Amino acid sequence: MVARATEPLPRSMTYMYDNWKVYLFPRLTARLEDLEEAIRDYWEKEESKLQECMRLREFHEEFKSVSSVGVDVYSQQ
Repeated sequence: MVARATEPLPRSMTYMYDNWKVYLFPRLTARLEDLEEAIRDYWEKEESKLQECMRLREFHEEFKSVSSVGVDVYSQQ
């Protein structure tokens, strides 16, 4: 068992071990690109929701100011 642990790796395994970056880099790059695309898609959806919320808030604020003016005018009559 000890003799086996000290045996050198086969040539193909040594090549892969020495060049793991060459094999791993394209896969990691592809995963990063997929992640970037997923984040971009998520942000586009969230951004449109946030813009809709802002429009609704602005409408609500404007409605409150207009309705308070209407109440003041009505109460003065």
